[in-house]
Amino acid sequence: MQAPTTLQGISQPTDTAEPLDNLYEDVEDPDTPPEAVLSRRAKSYSDFYDIVREHVLHDSSKSRRRGRSRRNKNWEALALPDPKNVDDVSEFPSFDSIQDELLQASQQEYLLYLDQLAMTERHLDTLIQDTNGALELLASLSGSFRAVEEQTTSFQAQCEGLLAEQRRLEKLGEEVGTDLHYYAYLDNVTRRVNAPGASRLVDDDAFGEILENLDSCIEFMEKNCFERSFNEAMLFAKIFAVEPHYSTDPNSAFVTLKSQQRIMVNATNVVPIATNLQSAMQSSDLTTICNILGWITNEYLLSDYDEDESQFTRHCQELAARLLTEHLWTFTDASFEAEIAKSISRAPVAADSLKIGPVEGGVASSNAYPIVKRALELLIMFDQAMPKERCQRNSPVVFKIVKETIQAVHRAVAQIKSSKMGTDSDLFMIKNLLILKNELVSLEIGDVRSHDADMQHFGQIWENLSPQNLIGYFSSFIPGSLWSRSASTPSAAAKANGQADQDASEQLDELLRQSIYGFTQRWATLINDARGKKLGAKNLGKVEKELEDMLQMAFSNQPEVIAKLKEAIVLNAQAQNEAKNEKKGSKITRV
Repeated sequence: MQAPTTLQGISQPTDTAEPLDNLYEDVEDPDTPPEAVLSRRAKSYSDFYDIVREHVLHDSSKSRRRGRSRRNKNWEALALPDPKNVDDVSEFPSFDSIQDELLQASQQEYLLYLDQLAMTERHLDTLIQDTNGALELLASLSGSFRAVEEQTTSFQAQCEGLLAEQRRLEKLGEEVGTDLHYYAYLDNVTRRVNAPGASRLVDDDAFGEILENLDSCIEFMEKNCFERSFNEAMLFAKIFAVEPHYSTDPNSAFVTLKSQQRIMVNATNVVPIATNLQSAMQSSDLTTICNILGWITNEYLLSDYDEDESQFTRHCQELAARLLTEHLWTFTDASFEAEIAKSISRAPVAADSLKIGPVEGGVASSNAYPIVKRALELLIMFDQAMPKERCQRNSPVVFKIVKETIQAVHRAVAQIKSSKMGTDSDLFMIKNLLILKNELVSLEIGDVRSHDADMQHFGQIWENLSPQNLIGYFSSFIPGSLWSRSASTPSAAAKANGQADQDASEQLDELLRQSIYGFTQRWATLINDARGKKLGAKNLGKVEKELEDMLQMAFSNQPEVIAKLKEAIVLNAQAQNEAKNEKKGSKITRV
């Protein structure tokens, strides 16, 4: 490869194209062998190693210099930058970044639209919130306006009423003024006529006018005769407002006026008002009837005033007493009897109601027989509607409630015994009759005196079940014993008295005694059999646990009743053991 021609001075331009000189100075054929170089001869083995190493290093450095020089010349000929700067890949962006930039550039317009839409959405949300706030404000304002309108309407109605009243009073005043004009003129003329020197009025020119005015006054008074009406009213009051004392004597004034006056309501005739009340209460329920009677009784009959009673008060009490005793009490008794027949006498007996459930809410009557609950409600209603004097003594309604309830409990006990559903019949009887008896005592019905809240009357029953009185019960079941001479049993006394004439409270006490005795005797027998390990008897612990569970189920809120029944069972068991020992002793004595 030849070197380029060196210019001697300034070369002249020529029109002919000259061939380009070789751009590379050292152009070597890569296929040619390297130049022959005379190697240094080794003088020893170690020297040989050094020579070989030096030769290898020299060849490699030479080849690198040749390759580098060729590359440099190529880049210089193409006027390109040094490849060592181009080889740095980190200076050029990656394909992913370029792709993202291209995607962003292509979607730039849509992204702008998206931002505008987002901004528009925010503006619309703000407008919606403002609109909702405005609507709420308008709603509150509308409510305020309605409230103001209602108040204004009521105020306007009151104002219109006041204006109407004012117009009425003005009209009445004008009418009264017109009427008084005649009386005032008449009074003035009367004074003038009665005055000294009245004879001179005849000579006066005004006398004719006075006579005309007097004629007008007379004509007006004839048309408006108030005094005549007053006299007629007073006469009517004197004749028909006679208030004779109550009497059943046929020749008395009370009976005479009562037989003649049949339309007007007065002291001798309250039938019209009673008829109206009964027709209005005919379709009402029993609670409403009791409320009406209770109100009449408390308002008029049992009124208690600190001051002296007036004539009007005594008159109201007499009318209320006659209205209640002659009409409304009879009507109420008939309503109660119909309700007793419906809800007690003819009430169906459900199988679920024959089980004694747990006490709810600490109320003893919560687990009572439903018919007994209804009887308690009727007793309370009757007591609130009637005075105490009518409830406590010889009340046919109370007697019928108690009697029908006892019979309903008897029917339930008979069904329990026939169905064998697991309920203790005597305990069922004790539970329900005891609740009924407690209610009678709490309402002070009958001759039973009240006791403590938990044991209101159970003490009376317990006195009859003391060890001394138990002998009377056992004597009827132990023939030939010494106790047969004691008093007869209460059941015999009850039969002697008769069911029809027997007092309801006494009949209830008798049934309670019989039920308590039957219950305690049966469980005393079970306990004695368990203690004596009789064949087929249950374990004593099991019997006691069963008794405890049964009593807790029935009387969980009445521990005194549970204690008394357990004590009665213990006494009955002791009496049975003593009777057995006495019987064995009598047999030994006979032998």
